[in-house]
Amino acid sequence: MKTTVGVVTVIILLGGTVWSAVAAPPFGSTVADASAYDITVTLLPNNEYQWVVDYNDSALPNPEYMRAFVVYDSSVSLISTTDPTGWVGSADGAAAAVEWYAHPATNRISPGDSLVYQAKFDTALADPFLTAIHIQYANDGSQWTNNTPELPPAVLLGLSILPLSLAYIRGRRRSQR
Repeated sequence: MKTTVGVVTVIILLGGTVWSAVAAPPFGSTVADASAYDITVTLLPNNEYQWVVDYNDSALPNPEYMRAFVVYDSSVSLISTTDPTGWVGSADGAAAAVEWYAHPATNRISPGDSLVYQAKFDTALADPFLTAIHIQYANDGSQWTNNTPELPPAVLLGLSILPLSLAYIRGRRRSQR
């Protein structure tokens, strides 16, 4: 039992270290914080999209900045981008269809600011709202935040333990017979 707990702890620590890197993670591994930003997507002709991102704020220590915006879809190829001043758009080649980074880093934006991003793809995106932002904060820490609400961590933990709990209860009932 102690070995299992130790292995799980090591996996969580290593996963957290890898997860905090600046490169765009798979969308499912980003932190859900539906209030961090508002997004409006407009479909233009010929598989071109425009995203208006209003960076609100998150529960991180001040000062904090948005330094990246990513659109996820691994089934499309990026043809071109129209980049906001100081933000460079590029293809990711993995899970992301396109990602924009503040370049240089001083071009990052603060809560309350907005930017308009535009990109053209070879085919239509499956879901143009499948996006995330990268937040940098005071002590050089950072986190990825997506715009899709998720269940609270306590509920997710409860759901993941449910099958084991049911098996335990069934086992106790069998042994009492």
